[in-house]
Amino acid sequence: MPEVVGTVRHTWTDTNNTVTGAEAELAIPLTRQMHFGPKVRALGLIGSPSVQGLAGVGYDFANMQPLLGVGIQGPYVEGGANYLFDGKFHPYLGVNTFGNAP
Repeated sequence: MPEVVGTVRHTWTDTNNTVTGAEAELAIPLTRQMHFGPKVRALGLIGSPSVQGLAGVGYDFANMQPLLGVGIQGPYVEGGANYLFDGKFHPYLGVNTFGNAP
């Protein structure tokens, strides 16, 4: 299901060129259904300026369930999966405006 995702992100790059940081996301589904069912996530990240791994927790309001999220972020692309406690992984793939981390 297509979503529009807003993200606030803060990263640090150390002298070894390791990037660490955190981000918060709000994902709003683009559906014709009349209910409002966003997902919110808080994620930590670690990696290099060009690729970071993501892991964190959140809540899916459409399914009324907490979730665990993992992913990988590259320049202008992100992919991963959310695990809801329905016993299934819900994969995602998207494009974004993040280039290399500073």
